[in-house]
Amino acid sequence: MSQQGAAIFNELDQVQVVRLHHVMREVDGTERVRRQPKVGDLGTVVALVRRGSDAPGYYVECVDEEGLTVWLTEFDRDELAAAPHAHELPIRALLGNVLKGLSLGLFVATGLSAWVLLLRTQAGTAPFDRLHTTLTATILGYYRGGATGGLLVGFAWPLRRWLLGYALLGILGAFPFYLFASGGPENAPLLTTENLATALLGAFFVGAAVGVWAWSDDHPHGPGWFDALRFPTVRTTGAVWAGALFIAILAMVLVPKWSFYWPFQVIVFAAGILFIVPLLTAVLVTLRFYRRQQER
Repeated sequence: MSQQGAAIFNELDQVQVVRLHHVMREVDGTERVRRQPKVGDLGTVVALVRRGSDAPGYYVECVDEEGLTVWLTEFDRDELAAAPHAHELPIRALLGNVLKGLSLGLFVATGLSAWVLLLRTQAGTAPFDRLHTTLTATILGYYRGGATGGLLVGFAWPLRRWLLGYALLGILGAFPFYLFASGGPENAPLLTTENLATALLGAFFVGAAVGVWAWSDDHPHGPGWFDALRFPTVRTTGAVWAGALFIAILAMVLVPKWSFYWPFQVIVFAAGILFIVPLLTAVLVTLRFYRRQQER
């Protein structure tokens, strides 16, 4: 097919590689899954490449089932064709993502249930009595939280392309666990302001941290500011400590003055964001710097 007779695509169109003018080309992508494109690969047009009076080219991205970029590269127009049944691809991908998220949530729920069963065997009913709950209610809470969190993560799975998206997925996955499995009387109201605030608080700090850790594991390099923290120099470590101490001291001075009438959860959130997170980041960067020095 000639360039003049080839199909014209728009951004976000689903396409398939039908021929390759050059088998080897410059590609970008996630390091551990990156490869050259192959005939038959499916991708999404992310940008048009204007070439003056010549036919436009296209930047196309191919992602795997985990949302990682397999390749991102430029194609001529006649190297691509509309993806077969392109209208069905989003639905198929959505169902696959939902099943992955649900499986992950139920897997976590099963692990937590095994842990509380061991706790029940070793310590009896005392730990559950202190929380005014039972073993059965706790396990049901874990599975309700796992199923709900898994579905939320599955629907939001495409957000894995960004660091912030990973953090948000962690929050979405953790929130139902804190809400459904937080303990308390079996028949107590669930959607109270206190329960929602506590669940959001726990999900923010734990879920976001897990999401950032997962992103770091999936993306060994980039972006630049994150690499500066992941591979710190003496200067970077000192700068992080200076910033963390400044924010923490400022929080110690200002938060007590402003928070007299704040709800308890808001106070904990402010303390975490302005005091714990900066100092914990500085400690982790320092440990990373020390480890790199030991590896040399």
